[in-house]
Order: sequence, then C-alpha cells, then structure tokens
Amino acid sequence: MIAALVAASLLGAGAAQADPAQDPTSTFSADASPRIVGSATAGSSVTLVAPDLTPTPDTLTYSWSLDGAPLGAASSDDELALDSTMVGHSLAGEVTASAPGYTDYVASSDPVVVGAEPVVAGSALTLPSSAQVGVPIVTSAPTFTPSSAAVAYQWKRDGVAVAGATEPQYTPVAADVGTTLSVVVEATAPGHLPFSSTSTLGSPVAPGFLAPPTSVEVSGDPRVGSPLQATASTTPGSSLTWAWSSDGAVISGAVRSTYTPTSSDRGTTLRARAVATRSGYAASSATESSPTGTVVEDVAPPTPTISGTPRVGQTLKALPGLPSPGASFSYVWLRGGSQVLTETDDTYQLTAADAGYRLSVNVTADGPDYLPKTVRSSATAPVTGSMRTTTAPRVTGTTVVGSTLTVHAGTYAPSPTAMSYQWLRDGVSISKATSATYRLTSSDVGATVSVRVSATRAYYDKNSVIVSAASRVRGVFTTHAAVITGTRQVGKTFSASFPTWSPAPSAKSYQWYRNGSAVPGAKSARYTLSGADAGKSISVTITGARAGYITASRSTQDPGTIAKAAAPRATKAPHLSGTARNGSTLTVTNGSWNVSGLTPHYTWYRSGAQIAKAASQTLKLSGSDVGKSITARVTVTKTGYANGSAASNATGKVGAATPSFRGNGVFKVGSDIPVGTFYSTGGSSCYWARLSSSSTSSYVDNDFGDGQRIMTVEKSDKYVELRDCGTWYRIGLAGPAKTTIPSSGTFKVNQQIVPGEYRAHYGDSCYWARLSGGSTSDIIDNDFESGSGYAYATIESSDFSFETSGCGTWTKVG
Repeated sequence: MIAALVAASLLGAGAAQADPAQDPTSTFSADASPRIVGSATAGSSVTLVAPDLTPTPDTLTYSWSLDGAPLGAASSDDELALDSTMVGHSLAGEVTASAPGYTDYVASSDPVVVGAEPVVAGSALTLPSSAQVGVPIVTSAPTFTPSSAAVAYQWKRDGVAVAGATEPQYTPVAADVGTTLSVVVEATAPGHLPFSSTSTLGSPVAPGFLAPPTSVEVSGDPRVGSPLQATASTTPGSSLTWAWSSDGAVISGAVRSTYTPTSSDRGTTLRARAVATRSGYAASSATESSPTGTVVEDVAPPTPTISGTPRVGQTLKALPGLPSPGASFSYVWLRGGSQVLTETDDTYQLTAADAGYRLSVNVTADGPDYLPKTVRSSATAPVTGSMRTTTAPRVTGTTVVGSTLTVHAGTYAPSPTAMSYQWLRDGVSISKATSATYRLTSSDVGATVSVRVSATRAYYDKNSVIVSAASRVRGVFTTHAAVITGTRQVGKTFSASFPTWSPAPSAKSYQWYRNGSAVPGAKSARYTLSGADAGKSISVTITGARAGYITASRSTQDPGTIAKAAAPRATKAPHLSGTARNGSTLTVTNGSWNVSGLTPHYTWYRSGAQIAKAASQTLKLSGSDVGKSITARVTVTKTGYANGSAASNATGKVGAATPSFRGNGVFKVGSDIPVGTFYSTGGSSCYWARLSSSSTSSYVDNDFGDGQRIMTVEKSDKYVELRDCGTWYRIGLAGPAKTTIPSSGTFKVNQQIVPGEYRAHYGDSCYWARLSGGSTSDIIDNDFESGSGYAYATIESSDFSFETSGCGTWTKVG
C-alpha cells in the first residue's frame, strides 16, 4: 500500500499517470474454468458458475448452448430450467466478463448430457401377509408422477413369471400352493426413467377351502344285486370321493357313487358319504346321506353266468349269482348244448376236445325251505386254442457265403396239421426260398438271414415265429498270431505286433490277459507290466474286423512268468523320537524310499530281541524296557515288489519312570496327589491311609506292611496319609510280570505277577490274600498259616492284586 502511494505521488509530481483503458492488452486472470452445477435431468434446473476473476469484472454475461447450438441471447441469468426436449443432448454454458482497459474474458464449461427425470411412485405397492388358492389378491396400486405414466404388472411364482398374470389383482391357483408369490409393478413415461418395484407375500400360498357337499342322497332299491346311486351337490370345479357304510361300518372297496349291495349287506341299512376335492384345495369335511331302508335279498337264484376265456387250457367258472339264504348249488357242464360232461364243480378246464364247441352250465339251487330250481347259463363263444411251442424252431449252419442253413421246425402241442417256411434277408422275403433249407449267396453278405416258421391247425391260432441265424453273413479271414517281445519284469513293457492277415482288417484291437483273465484297460499294442503281474503269465489276443467278414481273434501266450521288481531302497533311514523312559512313548518315522505307494510295517526290538505284539508306529515303554536299548525296523511292501527293510537309530538305555509322588505326612488329593492306582518302592513298615478329611482318624481305607504296597486313590478321597513307603509310581508303569513273588508286599496281577499256581516255604507264619480291587477289603480269598511249612495260592488272571506277608519267596509251579 505504501509503495503504491509513493508511486502515485511520484507520478503526480513528475509524469502523467497511465490509463488502463488505453492498454487493451491487459487480460483477466481466472482460477478455474466455468462449471455447471445441479442435477442435469429434465424438470430440474442447473446453474452456470463463473470462476473467480482478477480484477473483478464490471459485468458478467451468460449464454447456453445445446449440442453446440445457442439457446437464446446472452443474459445475466446464470440459471437454466431443463425440460424433456433436452434429454439426451449435450448442454454447455459460456461466461463473458468485461472491465475497462481489459480484454473481454470468454470461457465455456465442460458439456453435460441432460438426463431423463424418473417416474416417481406416490406410495409403496403392498400385498397382504398371506394368500389362499381361490381367494383374489388385490394390490394397493400406487399413483405415479407424471400421471400419464403407463403402469404394467407381472405376478411371479417363486421368482418365475406366471403366464397371463398381468393385472393388479391375481387369484392363486393350485400350482401356487406352497410357493411364494410376488408382483412386479413397472411405470414408464416418455422422457422419464422407468420405475420398477417388487413386492412379495409374507408366507407361501395355502390350499383353498372347499365347502362340504350338500344334498347327499341315495336312490335305488336296497336289494341284494340291485345297484344304488348316490348324488350330491358341490362347489363348481370340485370332484367328489365316495365311501359306503353298512350299519355304520365302512365297506372296503366301495369308493364310487354307485354301490351294489351283496349278501353280507342283507338286513343292514346303507349310507353314502361324500367328500369334495379339488386340486390346490384341502379336502372338505364329509357329508353323509340318510340311511337307506333295510337291504333285502331275492329268494330265487338269478340266471347263472360263465366267466373266463373260452380257449383251450383256460378255466371257466360258473357264477350262480347272489346266493339265497341257506341255498346250495350243484353244476352240470354241457358241450355243444347237449353233451353232458363229467365235471360237476363250478369250474371247468377246457381241453382240446372242446375246440370248436360252445360251453354252457346248468346250475341247480336247493335249500331247506326252497324247491330245487335249475337254470342254464348262456353259451360261450366257440372254444378256440393256442398252439403251444414245446420246442422252439432253430436255424443251424454257418453264416458264411456258400454254406447251407437249415431250419428245424420245432415241436408243438397239439401237433400242427401243416408247416410252412419263408426265408428272409434283413426282414425282406427272399424269392422262392420256401423250403426248410437255404444256401447262402453273395447277396446275403452283411445281411441277417432269418426264416418265418408257421404251424397251423383247425380251431387253433396260427403259430408263426421268425427265427434268425446266429449272426450276419460274413466272409472268413486268413489269420496269424501276434508276436510278444519285451523283458519279463514288473515295470518293463511288452509289445505285440499285428501280423499280415488276408484280407487286411479295417479295424484292429488288442487285449492283454494275466493268467487268462483280461487286464482292465490293457487294450493297446504295448503293455507296461504292473505289480499285479508278478509271478503271473501274460498273453495277448489280437482281433480283426472288416465289413462282410467274421470277426477273428488270435491269442499268443508268453512262455515265461513275470519277475518282481527290485526291493525298495531307503534313501533316508527311519528315525526314533521320544524320551527313553518308562511310561513314555517312542515314535518311529517311515523314512524315505526310492519307490512311492509303499505300505509300512513295524517291528520293535528290546536290546536286539523282538518285542511281541509291538507292531504299530509307536511304542509305549514299560518296566520291561528299563535298562534296555530300543530299536525299530520298518519293512515296506508293495504288490509286485520284493520287500524292503531299514532299521532305525537306537535309543540309550531306557530310564526308570518318573515318580508320581513321595514323602511322609498328610497330602491333599488333587493338588498334592493325583487320583489313580499307584505302587510304592517298598520299605519296612509302610503305612498309608485314604482320608475323608484332613483328620488322620477319618480314614476310608488303609494298609500297613513291609515291601511294595498298592494304593488306589479315589476321586471322593480328600487327603492321603503316607509313612515310610518310599517313592510312589502309577501302576501302569509296573512290570514286567514275573513268576516269582517276594515274601512280603502287594503286587499287581498280570503286570508284576504271571497268573498261575504258586508255592512258598515259610519258617514262622504266612499270610496271603487275593484282591479284586484297590481296597484292602476287596478280598477274594486269603489264608494264614503259623509255624513252618509250605503255602499254596492260585492267582487268577481276573485278580487285581496279590498280598503276601512273611511267606518267603513264592515260585510259580503251575
């Protein structure tokens, strides 16, 4: 400011001040380009914003253009209202700034494309929460802006459009049951973006409701053998299902609107029950008719009828009609209306003698209160028969050009009176080929030759059958066997060469065999021997085919057997891991081998001696292993390979087990001493007691004695008192089982003692007991001897432990 004043004073003192209006080269400085703000959609307005200009212009004018064409004269109005005629066109604005002494600033905005205004819904389309078949669904149709918008509806079933369902209202049909209905409403208007909305029912469509039938009535005479007719009124479009009852009991199988009473209905009243059904609707409740009058039965038998087919071999049955109460019937069958047959049953099996005749039957009804009455049935149609094939016709002969085919007519029952033949080529009759033999010609090559054999007899159906030759007519190849080359060892490859045949086959195939059984998939000229081939013999069959020729095969047997592949070799030896201590578990790795797909097997050794039954990948160390070195051997197997084997590294000597607890005093169960069964290292005068409280007088169980002791701490115990017992170990670490027992102590059967009969020589006194559990009171058997002598005890494998005191050393004797 001061500099400007100084400059002004200097100019005022010595020179004329410059006039900006006289300097037309001055220009405005703009911080940006003009820009259009607002929603460029039909029905909205946009504003043209000029940038900040330096210096501030005296005037600003604005002009608009659409697709480069001016929209009216320039003005000071920076706002423009958009209408539907502008949709899709490019809109731009131009700003002109003026000030004295400055060149006019003229700049245009970036163009924008005018978009359409959307159709707007005045409210949401809503549907009811549920729907039912047959009940119309009415939507709450919204109003739209503009009001001229065209509105369309489409109902959908589980998301799929329902054909023809394009109205605001829709009545569910049977196909909608269990599905979810929705409706899509769309509104469109020129120059506007379309509107679309989908509304969905809150639950699947339920079956419709049917009103029960009305006016259920039964018409007809309630008489045995006289049909009754039930009628009812129901909702249009529905069907009726029926049930009949006799004195309230449902009649099995009576499910039509008509019912003919039977003798079992005599003396009862009948009702008809109707239920309305319709697809997509739940069945209605039942409506029952009024009861009929009491069902009665005619006394006289009606005219009998004959059921069955009048054909030889079939059985006819006389149906006397509905029997009168207490009536009995007898039957006489007639052939040709006069010849009385010996059959007197209600059934008659037709024979060959009946062929051509009509059969009828006389039925005589008799009863205690009726005079005998005989009624003759109507006659059957003439009896016909089917000629049965007892031995089927067959064609023999070789289907090769020049050979003669012969048809064997077969046998029939009854015997035919005439036979005829017609030979066929691919189903078409061969001229003049009507004898029992036919010589194949070149015209038959590639064709199927058959013969129609016809047997005839009066009153019997014609027995006609077409019998084909075994195969199409072919020529014959001149063949040679293949030659097998290759090394007889698993992993090697055999090759088979296809020799020259005459004529040359158009198709060749191979099949390799192992000990005579086809090898699946081995169908090429080369075959790689697999592990399954070891020790087996290999052969190959080549097959050639050509149109018009008999497919031929030749087999070649390789004379030797296939040797196994070399044993797998360990590229990395198996390795033992784990702590070499009683109670710990060792694990051996499989190592690495030069062959894949191997099956490992494990053998464990204790200082070089194999450990019985130790055949898994892990070994839990026991007392038998203490002081010994452990190794493992991994043996690998694979079909077709010799067995491979590799030994692991050796452990150091196995150490004793880690003690579970030791010391004298009272110890708390759970924190000081765990729950379980334990054995002590023994000592003189060992005392232990399981306590129910911290008081030493609250013992649950206790023991006192010399040598090893066994104690089972229960979960219910609170404390344990120990005196002079040495170190305690879990009983699972005891072992190995021996055949001698020390003079005093308690020892675990099967882990420390081998079951059996034992003998001890005592010098003063001897006490022993067989125990079934961890308590000293679990005595199975015991004995006390004084003085000196021998004691015997038989320890069973089911015993838990054995206690001995002062008996001397026990030795197994049996």
